[in-house]
Amino acid sequence: MTPLVSLLTRTLVPRLKQYVHTEWDPSSDDRLASILDRLPPAISAAVSGDIGMVLQRAAEKTNPRVAMARLAQAPEPEEQLAALSPLRFDRMLIPWLPFVADPSELLAIVRRKLCTALDCWVPSKGSNDLLAALVSPWIEVLHGRDRAKLIAAAVSCLSAMLRANLEFNAQRQALWPFKLLVKWHRILPLDTWASLARSSVLERFLDYLRQWLAEQDANYAEVADWYWQWKLLFPADAAVCPEIQDAFREALVYMAFSLEQRLCASGT
Repeated sequence: MTPLVSLLTRTLVPRLKQYVHTEWDPSSDDRLASILDRLPPAISAAVSGDIGMVLQRAAEKTNPRVAMARLAQAPEPEEQLAALSPLRFDRMLIPWLPFVADPSELLAIVRRKLCTALDCWVPSKGSNDLLAALVSPWIEVLHGRDRAKLIAAAVSCLSAMLRANLEFNAQRQALWPFKLLVKWHRILPLDTWASLARSSVLERFLDYLRQWLAEQDANYAEVADWYWQWKLLFPADAAVCPEIQDAFREALVYMAFSLEQRLCASGT
């Protein structure tokens, strides 16, 4: 330890610790970062634990159930933003992570809060982008079990949303549930998204197609147009995933077999 670091440790570190615990507001006060950037790394390390403690307390104070209840009652976009502002952990915490030596407990708290928010989320035509904005930064920051649990919570929520809201109807198709799923394809790992799309969308797509083809008056031109319209809805990078390609190939097989049966029955 150099004489300067020794002096700062005795004189400045106690004051910094007091400031962190009594005056510092991590959501709006960036003066601490400016101070620490100018000091030797040993001084930053000396207050790292204190910064972590304050950040943990700030995260723990947030009640995601209350925030999500307020969101459900907020009709206007400005009100929705205000309802979810306590959950924007990315704005308050991510800038400070470099100053926390061991952020594992802090990140676990964030993951638990976000998972609870997802559990309380009732997807609809509105407010969906806000939830994606809450989760998206943390998919990149979290690692290991915390990341896997957050992804699993998002997948579970989206799967439930699709089961409840996505109904195939060639005449009057409501697309917002699928469009919501598409918005998450840049947030979730691509293989996870493709697996979700296969199980929660394309399996039902194939069921609907089989039922349609079984109808005596099925119009094959309409069926083919419906098929291509759905295929074009998938993002290009997702459309080449094996699970997605296999589902659309399977659909072509059903269509070809049905047409062949129709032609044989008519003697053509």
